[in-house]
Amino acid sequence: STHYIGRTSDTALRVRESQVQDLPLLSGAAFGDMIGLEVLCRVRASRKFCGRYQRGEIPKHKVLLSPGQFMQEGVKFKQPFVEFSTKWKLGGDDYLSDDAAATLTGQTAAEINEMIMLGDSVANIIDHFFWGIGFDVYDFKLEMARERGTGRLTVIDGLTLDEIVMYKDGQVYGKNSLRSYFEEHHSGWVELLNIAKKQHPEDKNEWPSYPPLPAKLKKSHVSQYQAVAANLSSRVEQLAA
Repeated sequence: STHYIGRTSDTALRVRESQVQDLPLLSGAAFGDMIGLEVLCRVRASRKFCGRYQRGEIPKHKVLLSPGQFMQEGVKFKQPFVEFSTKWKLGGDDYLSDDAAATLTGQTAAEINEMIMLGDSVANIIDHFFWGIGFDVYDFKLEMARERGTGRLTVIDGLTLDEIVMYKDGQVYGKNSLRSYFEEHHSGWVELLNIAKKQHPEDKNEWPSYPPLPAKLKKSHVSQYQAVAANLSSRVEQLAA
C-alpha cells in the first residue's frame, strides 16, 4: 500500500510505499509499516449499523447524535463514528473494540485514539468534499501506517467506490448495489458463498461461480463510476481555480 505525495502528470502519481506484513516491496524501500486494521469511518447510519446499534453491539455512549435526533437509517452523526475490524482474518473479518484493536496490533490506547482522531478528520474532509458535488457519504474504510523512526501516523492506500458508500437522489453508489442484487435475486447462492468463504478462505476455486449480471445492471454500475469521476474532476477544477 502507498501514501500519496503528489501528481507528476495527468497519468502518473508520486507515492511512498509501506510494508504490508512480509510481502515484497515494489520500490525496494518502505517509509513505514501498515497497521493490520481496517479503519471504518461512519458519517451516516446505514441499515446494518442501526441493527448493530439496537442489538447493543455498538457502544451507544460513543455514537453522538444532534439534539432531537434518534438512531435511524440515514441519520448524520454529530461527529463521525470510527471503529475497527480485523484485516487478514481467515473466513471473514470481525468488528473489534478499541481495546481488542490495541491488543491485536500491539499499540497503546493513546495510539488507537490517535487513529480514531485521524479517521474522524478524514471523514469530515471526505463528507464535505462529496457534499460539494451532491453526494451524501455514509461510510468508508481506510488503511493507516506508522512511519519508521518517527511513529507518525499516515493514511495509505486509496478511496474509490469500492471503499465508499454514498447516496445521491436516493440512489446508492458503490459496490453495495451489486451486493443488494445478489441478496435479492440469488439468496441461495449468497448462502453457499458465505459457507465456502469460511471453509476455504484462501481457495477461491472452491467458491461457487458468480451468477451472471444483467446487462442493464452492469451498464448502470459502470455509469455510476463514470458519473462520480466526472463530478470529482469538476470539483477539483473548482477548488484549483
